[in-house]
Amino acid sequence: MTSRAAKKRAETDEAVQNAGMILKLSKKGSGITAHSALRLAGISTEDRANRNLQRRALRARDKLEDQRKQLENDFDELAMEESDSEDLSHPFPDSQESVIPIVPKPPGRMRRTSKQAAAQRKANVQVKDLKAKLFQDAVEALQEEESKAAAATR
Repeated sequence: MTSRAAKKRAETDEAVQNAGMILKLSKKGSGITAHSALRLAGISTEDRANRNLQRRALRARDKLEDQRKQLENDFDELAMEESDSEDLSHPFPDSQESVIPIVPKPPGRMRRTSKQAAAQRKANVQVKDLKAKLFQDAVEALQEEESKAAAATR
C-alpha cells in the first residue's frame, strides 16, 4: 500500500470512528441517521460504497474458498470409500438392487388440493369464531366491571 493510499485509509478509518461517536452521542429521535452521521464525519458515499464492495468481495471469496475445500474433502472421502468397497467379481455390483426412479418435480408451484383448501377454510372459520368469542367475553367482562363500579358509587 502506498503512503498516499495509507493516508487516505487512515483518514477514512478516523472518519468512521467519528461517525460512530456521533451516532452514539445522538439521542433517539434526534433526526441524526446513519447516513447523515457519516456525512457529518466527512465520509463520502463513494468511500462507503467502495468499502462495502470490498467487504462483499472478501466474503464471497472466503465463501467460495470454503466451498472448494468442502468439495475437495467430499471428493477425497468418496474416492476412499470407492477404493475400499471395490469388488471386481461383478462389473456392476449395484445392479442387483432395486432401482428407485427419480421423478422430476413438475414446473411451477404446487397447487393446494381441495381437501387442503377445505381444511384451511375450516381453520379460518374456527379462528374467526374464537376471536369473536374472545371479543364478546372481553366486552361482557368490561360491562360487568362498569356495572360493579356504578353500583359501588351509589
